[in-house]
Amino acid sequence: MIGNLFLLLAIASCSLVILNAKPESSSEEQRAFKHPLTDMPAPAEDIETAHYFPAYSDQKFPIGQNVISLCHLSNQGNSVYNVTAIMGSLNSPFDFRHHFQNYSYRPFGVLIKPGEEISLKYGFQLHPELEPIEYQLAITVFYDSEQQSFSTTFFNQTVELYFPSSEYDFETISSVLFSFVSVLLTIVVTIVACFPDSKFSSMFFQAATVKSTGATITRHDQDDEDTWVAVQNRKAKKLSAK
Repeated sequence: MIGNLFLLLAIASCSLVILNAKPESSSEEQRAFKHPLTDMPAPAEDIETAHYFPAYSDQKFPIGQNVISLCHLSNQGNSVYNVTAIMGSLNSPFDFRHHFQNYSYRPFGVLIKPGEEISLKYGFQLHPELEPIEYQLAITVFYDSEQQSFSTTFFNQTVELYFPSSEYDFETISSVLFSFVSVLLTIVVTIVACFPDSKFSSMFFQAATVKSTGATITRHDQDDEDTWVAVQNRKAKKLSAK
């Protein structure tokens, strides 16, 4: 009986130890996870970077659109670096800690040897509900040597966002109207050339002649012509009677 009691106490104490150990392990896992843009390593002295936005060199981006940035890296040292990833964020220009968007962590795994230069493409999507104001855009490249890790924020400047113009802008409407007029003129020329004796061709040439000479043609219906003939006949009879 006493042995069974000691056994139950031992099982209960082990259960308490296991229960107490679970929260500690989960908290350790949470502490182990670190966001890539938090406490980033320093840049390497022999790596030089440059940026370029092919479609938006003025650094004005349309809201809701995909933006492509190019990261150019040049290895000026004697070590081989492994470019691991690129990641960006859109922040408040007044408080960099205020993030509006965190963009995708894109892995690369590209080696850059001493004296080499490479360019990497990184794209990100601007949220369609962003306001058309200025933001602070930061894009960072991560890379490793055999000894340690590095990171360089190759772009960290103010950018301007704006609403993209309507699909039916003035240039588009003008192009459509020009195409319509061109097609219509082509049809008219084709009809006149193929059917020169048709009524449409006669009307076309008559209108063109009137326009070029400045003459005015007055058309009368049948009743007007009959009235005019009757008046002329009466005048002729009066002259003969005299």
